[in-house]
Amino acid sequence: MSQKMKSPVALKLLSTKIRKLHFEAIEEVLAKPTVNLKISLGQSFDYTGKEKMLLVLIDINIFGEEAPFKIEMEFEGKFILNRRATKKEIEPFAKVNCSAILFPYVRETIAEITRRAGFPPFHLDSINFVEVFKQECAKDAQRKKTKKID
Repeated sequence: MSQKMKSPVALKLLSTKIRKLHFEAIEEVLAKPTVNLKISLGQSFDYTGKEKMLLVLIDINIFGEEAPFKIEMEFEGKFILNRRATKKEIEPFAKVNCSAILFPYVRETIAEITRRAGFPPFHLDSINFVEVFKQECAKDAQRKKTKKID
C-alpha cells in the first residue's frame, strides 16, 4: 500500500500594508554621531485553512534613552498557499519564510520615515529569521520542560 505524498507548501504574497505606525521625534535629545538604539521584534500569524490564507504580522519597536526618535510599527503581509496545511506546517513558513519576505518592506519603510523626519535614513540590520525561530523553539521547549518539573 503506498502513501499519498503531500505536495510541498508554496506561498504567494498577495498584499502588504502598514497596520500601525507611530513615529515620535524626541526634541530634548541632542544629536550624537552614534546612538545605542534598542530594537524589539515580534511576530504573529493567523491561518485560515479553508481559504488557504495566511496573515503574518511583524511588530517592531525602536527606542532608546539616547535615541532622537521612537518608532512603533506593525506591518502586515497577506499570503495565499497552494494547499491546505496544518498549523504545525504553517508556523515555520510564517515565522521564517514570510517574515523574511516582509522584512525588506519593513526596513525600507523605517528608512524612509526617518529620512522624511529630517534624520539620516535608519537602516535596520538584517535578521536571520531561521535563528530567531530556532531560539524561540528552544525557549518554548525549555518552558515546557520547566512546567513539567513544577
